Amino acid sequence: MGDADERKKDAADQMESEMEERDEARALDDRAEREDLTQGMDTGTHDSIHRGVNWGPEFRVRPKTNKPNEEPKK
Repeated sequence: MGDADERKKDAADQMESEMEERDEARALDDRAEREDLTQGMDTGTHDSIHRGVNWGPEFRVRPKTNKPNEEPKK
């Protein structure tokens, strides 16, 4: 019986250490996300609807359009 109890204890210890590792990884991810949000708020580039930096309309790529009498380029 001593062997079975020892294996149960080892499995419980291993599970606990894996849970702690996952919690640490989750905490790091949360901290990085909060820092990104804070940086965006501080610089005025935060936009709650979009992800990433809001560069503004000057930096938008506009699609190339054909003139009305022109055939599409191939």
